[in-house]
Amino acid sequence: MINSNEELIKSNIEYKKRFDNLPFAIILLDLDGKIKFLNKNLELLFNSDFDKYYEKKLISFPHFSDTLKKKISYIIEEVKKGFLFGPENINIEINEISKLTNIYASQIKIKNEFYIQIIIKELHEQNSFDITEQSILGILILQDDAIKYANNRFSELIGYDIEEVKIWKLSDLKKLFFKGHLSFILEQIEKKQNGIKDNINCFQVKYIRKSKQTFWVENIIQSIDYQDHPAALISVLDITKEKEVEELIIEENKRLRELDIIRKNFLDRASHELKTPLTSVYGASQLLRQILNDNNKNNEKYFKELVEIINEGSEKLTKLISNLLDISRLESTNLKLEIKKVDLINLINSCINDVKYLVKKRNHSITKELPKEFKMNIDKTRIERVITNLLTNAINYTPSGGLIKIKFNKFDDNIEISITDSGIGLSKEHLKRMFKKFVHIEKPQDEFDIKMNGTGLGLYISKEIIEMHKGKIYAESEGLNKGSTFRFFLPIN
Repeated sequence: MINSNEELIKSNIEYKKRFDNLPFAIILLDLDGKIKFLNKNLELLFNSDFDKYYEKKLISFPHFSDTLKKKISYIIEEVKKGFLFGPENINIEINEISKLTNIYASQIKIKNEFYIQIIIKELHEQNSFDITEQSILGILILQDDAIKYANNRFSELIGYDIEEVKIWKLSDLKKLFFKGHLSFILEQIEKKQNGIKDNINCFQVKYIRKSKQTFWVENIIQSIDYQDHPAALISVLDITKEKEVEELIIEENKRLRELDIIRKNFLDRASHELKTPLTSVYGASQLLRQILNDNNKNNEKYFKELVEIINEGSEKLTKLISNLLDISRLESTNLKLEIKKVDLINLINSCINDVKYLVKKRNHSITKELPKEFKMNIDKTRIERVITNLLTNAINYTPSGGLIKIKFNKFDDNIEISITDSGIGLSKEHLKRMFKKFVHIEKPQDEFDIKMNGTGLGLYISKEIIEMHKGKIYAESEGLNKGSTFRFFLPIN
């Protein structure tokens, strides 16, 4: 040892004896961080001779990892300011084996000189086990494919009795691991049991409880020295709730993206639906004005045709705007029903009468199976809208010369209204989505004289209105080109 160290030791022989006889490692530094003294236990801990490191800075100590050196530098600066440090649990790597230690640091005075005293206490198995029993982590030690230690928290997480877990082998442990993660976990356990270190220490996987319930954990597997042999230390933290929140956020983001696509599609379609009747109305009105200005009686034959174009375009605009208003009210829960006693049969006949011009235009036939009357409490305007919408769809999506059937049935507690057509029918995929917003069906063959238009809101609004009446609405079809039936049920009381 060099002179400065000898002077220190000679100045306080008792202090040196106390250093060497303590059951933990001690490092004494001056305020510049240079090593002044190391006791025997430090040499035993690291299994190395440290005489050559006297008067060298501790941060150049080759037995400390870069992370630990940074920690030591921080400790030195804090202690120089007069603070006490520790105890703090720190892993120290010795010959590629991690050892769990407690580190303390303080400033002491020897012969009017101030020094930094660092105490490193290795936590042996029993000390470690006392700490782990208070941990929120499930902790397991595996060595030679056998469980050497398991804390109660690990037992609680997996749902097996602690005494049963303690006698498990690795083969028993396999049943805890989700099938998709099994090979990866076993590979990591094998590496860590053999003292092999890599950059994979922490990962998220699924475990399976005794009850067969799966749960997410953050798994930390490290190689440690247990009873002088390498072992795998497995720490398990239940992160199921965090994962559920994460999945909820992913689902919500997915839903928002879908809504954004729907919004864009709706704006495109709504713009088109608004533009088409507006163009017709504007063009017809301009032509009508020109004919009137010409004052030519021979042009009177065009009046009726132009007025019909204007009327049809106006009706489309009115329907579209009405749909948009109802969607807005439904989304804001401001759509209120005005319930009154109404003759439902009279209402159905009125709806049929309103679409007569469409029926005639497409050369359809309508048959009815209705009683003379049936009165019940409904919102007349809303139910009228549902029936008209279903009738209009049946007429529009049935090729010319088709058949529309309207039927009324009364049961003990409810009534049923069904509208059946001989139209283009619905696929199974269409049936699943029929009552969602902005859904459109495609005609199966180009030769059908059918115009596929509309915003895709009518059936969605109809469903909402029926459900506000505590009823149900369904769509049925045997497939494309086989017609379809829409039926809804309303409670009598």
